[in-house]
Formats: sequence, structure tokens, C-alpha cells
Amino acid sequence: MTLPSRGGRIFPLAFFNELSMTRSQIHRSTLCIQAAAVKKAGLIEGFVQGWAQPTDACLDLVLADYKQRVRVMQTAHFAKYSPQIREKFSSATDGTISQRFKLILAKAPGFLGKESLGLTFNDKDFTLQKSLMIEKYKTTRAAPCPHGTQKADDSVVEMMSEVQAYFEVSHKRFIDSVALLVEFDFVRGLQSEIPNALIDSLDIGAAGAYARCI
Repeated sequence: MTLPSRGGRIFPLAFFNELSMTRSQIHRSTLCIQAAAVKKAGLIEGFVQGWAQPTDACLDLVLADYKQRVRVMQTAHFAKYSPQIREKFSSATDGTISQRFKLILAKAPGFLGKESLGLTFNDKDFTLQKSLMIEKYKTTRAAPCPHGTQKADDSVVEMMSEVQAYFEVSHKRFIDSVALLVEFDFVRGLQSEIPNALIDSLDIGAAGAYARCI
């Protein structure tokens, strides 16, 4: 039985789309301010927190899809065995997948916490994105402001550009982090664990083992 070997095949496209949607939410953060600018840390924490639900949904889809793929392979591969053995294999596999999934689920919040720090050493992309956003925000600022608001000063434009630039760097990094979590920790982890779980489920060497296998 050959287990699924590429997490990318079961990585939901909707995950990328949902994370990217928060880009427009940052852009809507007003440049025609009422009072004081929102702090960078608050904006960063805000968009990162918005990634929690799509991440959970993504991992749930990965789990369901992987379980289904393994069931199909088990049905085809173990059809010749007795119902008792097939049940043992199914139970062992489901248990192993569930345990491995709990491990990756526990790691996901750590990735969110890291992105909330607002830290990147990717100066090249950050600086490029910041320059693009400064130009864009200054163009937006040149338009008339709604009644009762005032135009943002350069410090606000600078701050908003840095937040947007960090978003562009951070959300790409976060998508890679989750993809690697699925590929390395989940899929490849199960490739080594499931064969052992199947062997252990037979209790080979225990009393009555031969009788169970014929």
C-alpha cells in the first residue's frame, strides 16, 4: 500500500484566498483619520488573528481528505484479508492519523504567534512593498476626505505602508509554514508511522497470532 506522499495535492486553494482577503481590510484602514492613527502592533495582530479560522478549516480539510484517500487504498489493498484483520487495520490507521493530526493542530497557534511579532529579515521584499504602498497611499491621500475627517500626515502614511508591507511578507511566509506543517509533520510523519501501526495491530508474536492471520 502506497500512502499519499504529497501534502500539496490535498492543500485547499481556499486557504490562500481567505488569508489574502485581509489585505483589502488593511487597505481600508482609514488614511483620513478621525483622531489618532491605529498602532502598527494592533493592525498586525488584527490581521494575523484573522488567519486562525482559515487555518483550522484548512487543516480539517486536509485531515478529511487524507483519511478518505487512506480508506480507499486500504479497501483495495486489504480486500483479500478477513473482516477481523481489515477492522484491526482500519482502527490502527484511524488512530495513528488522529494522533498525528493532534500534533500538527497544536503547532499551528505557534505560527500565528510568530507572525504577530511583526518581525522579518526579508528586507528586500519588505522595502519594495513599503515603497509601493507609500506611493499608493499618498495618491489616495490626495483625494478629498469625507466630511469631519482630516488627511493623514506622513507619519501615518509611513506606518500604514509598513503594516501593509509586513502583511505581504508575512502572509506568504505563513502559507509556506502551514504547507510545510502539512507536508512534513503530517503527511511524511504518517508515511513512517502507519506501516508500524499496521504491524503492531496484528500483535505478531502474541498467543493466537497465527490463527488471526489465516
